[in-house]
Amino acid sequence: NQDQKALQYYEQVKGIDPDYPELILSMVNYYEKTNNKPAAQAELQKAITGSFMDVETKLQLLTRYLGILQQNRQELKQANTLFESLFEQHPNNRQLNMIYGNVLMLQNDKEGAMEQFEIYTKDNPGDPAGYEQMIRIALPDEDLEKIKEVTTEALKHLPKEPQFYFYLGAAHYQQKNYKEALRVFEEGLKNAVMLSPAMESDFHGQIGDLNYFLGNKDIAFGCYEKALKLNPQNLPVLNNYSYYLSLEKRDLNKAEQMSGITIKADPMNPTYLDTYGWVLFEQGSYLMAKIYIEKAMEYSKENPSAEVYEHYGDVLFKTGEREKAIEQWKKAKELGRDSKKLNKKIKTRKL
Repeated sequence: NQDQKALQYYEQVKGIDPDYPELILSMVNYYEKTNNKPAAQAELQKAITGSFMDVETKLQLLTRYLGILQQNRQELKQANTLFESLFEQHPNNRQLNMIYGNVLMLQNDKEGAMEQFEIYTKDNPGDPAGYEQMIRIALPDEDLEKIKEVTTEALKHLPKEPQFYFYLGAAHYQQKNYKEALRVFEEGLKNAVMLSPAMESDFHGQIGDLNYFLGNKDIAFGCYEKALKLNPQNLPVLNNYSYYLSLEKRDLNKAEQMSGITIKADPMNPTYLDTYGWVLFEQGSYLMAKIYIEKAMEYSKENPSAEVYEHYGDVLFKTGEREKAIEQWKKAKELGRDSKKLNKKIKTRKL
């Protein structure tokens, strides 16, 4: 804590070799310790734009510089000119593209970040990090075509990485290309190195869902069994398995037990509550079913589900509230639910 004395020695070093790399780092530490952030920033800026340091040291300093900007809640765009300077000095250093892409993401410049990650992956096709960052950009915007493009390219170079099969399969799944999605997940299960039983369980779960949509119900239920052996607490699998069993009116006690696990683990999840309520409905416990489906509706107010409204109408009909039931069926139709079964219920005013 003898700041002045320390500074005297640093000044002596500066007199011998002002470009000594360790001196720059020491001065940055010194200015940070003495709470002189602008001086620390200036020191880093000078070192990064100078030509006397190797690129690895500059990257360390650049990371430090970005850290100071974030600590001081300063605009990260201040760093962009430093990147431009570094690109001029080291045009072939792709690590710079990766770091700059991350910085642009923090600035919410998705287009610029995507460009940097594309440059990085072109030169480093065997590194999953670049592809993963591109997927991170595409996911919130649900840019499924971009996800498919990135993952397809990634799998050419990284056929053992499970995450790329998963994202590619999920993109096809969302586009209702069920057969192609199934092919991708099955290929992933065969070729990828699964990092954990939970991950492998998720693959079996997705394959189960796809088989169910394609009408292969017994295969689907077999896949769910495999998924739950690997991860007995796989909540999406427990939910879907129990719901599809209830639709088939099969093994309702088993469905109730599995669905019960999901609502204990996540008691405010409207999907899980609706499934549990529907299983109870199929078991004939109409009053209990009503309680859980009403909870499902309460927790899904911001994103109402047509399916839940239809289920609620069915429950109300069974509890003798016919007019309210018809009202819920009509709401389900307004929310986009369009099936012969629902239309018949509204028309005949009967379940």
